[in-house]
Amino acid sequence: MTEPAPNTRPRLRPLRTLATVGALTAALPITLPVLAGCLAARRLAGPRRRARPEGGARTVLISGAKMTKALQLARSFHAAGHRVVLIESHDYWLTGHRYSRAVSAFRTTPKPGAPGYVEALVAIIQAERVDVYVPVCSPAASLHDAAACPVLSQYCEVIHAGPDTIDALDDKHQFAAAAERFGLRVPRTIRVESPDDVLAHDFSGETHPLILKSLAYDAVRRLDLTQLPRPTHAETEAYVRSLPIRRDNPWVLQEFITGTEYCTHGTYRAGAYRVRILGLSDQLRTHRQAGNYRLGDAFRGGAGPDRPGVVRFHRIRSGWPGVCHRVQSAYALGDHDVL
Repeated sequence: MTEPAPNTRPRLRPLRTLATVGALTAALPITLPVLAGCLAARRLAGPRRRARPEGGARTVLISGAKMTKALQLARSFHAAGHRVVLIESHDYWLTGHRYSRAVSAFRTTPKPGAPGYVEALVAIIQAERVDVYVPVCSPAASLHDAAACPVLSQYCEVIHAGPDTIDALDDKHQFAAAAERFGLRVPRTIRVESPDDVLAHDFSGETHPLILKSLAYDAVRRLDLTQLPRPTHAETEAYVRSLPIRRDNPWVLQEFITGTEYCTHGTYRAGAYRVRILGLSDQLRTHRQAGNYRLGDAFRGGAGPDRPGVVRFHRIRSGWPGVCHRVQSAYALGDHDVL
């Protein structure tokens, strides 16, 4: 075992954050003149000509206004000739994206899942005469938006998978089983509901190290790839018992697979891909390129031909799949046709 001990990684995170902020600050003498030059060139070039969409312009509601990918979507829909309404929770009412020229209106709502959230969305949809709702949701919000689909679909088209699909993709154990049914390679995945379940596992027969992942989204521990077993049983037990593994908060014990990781994004509507992105996976999502979408095709085929939605899959180059189900940040890396 060569990876850092479990308690080393959290200590390094503040240092990495400070280093990132420091590097960005140090780059200001370069980035500010470049930004000024781009703004000047844009002003000299004059306003871009907007497309005239077939069937007429539509009003598109986009959530997650504070995120760059929401701004890029707003720009893409605006360039395609549509009207854009951007929304965000009350806490982020001052997001700079609300002032974009691509945004016709900005509204705030309660947090996803909070009392009045769905009612606020319906009120905005009706007041702004929204035709299409595109959630650009955080991991925690994706299930709440899925649960709202049956209500919101009475008023507009919703580009988001339903609760059953989100549940199946969110649950790493269910997802691994589904991927295996589609004939794809999957890492060994064992559901555990207590530290004792983990400690009772016989690690001696494993060909790969194992890692623990929370089934529920865990913003703090999602990057923790501590490999098991630890050098001693006592270290293994200490690490496992430090995690909130409970019957009402199950985790999975999963094979740790090495290799080049890719992240794919697929937007489906009317039974076909409308946007496809494949990029090298990193925490900043700063790469994208053409690639293989077999995993997305398999899950799309299993979801029904007429169900719109956005699905994002992670793959290790050797063919191991992983999953997410939101608009990928790599969408913000360039212009895309919006159909």
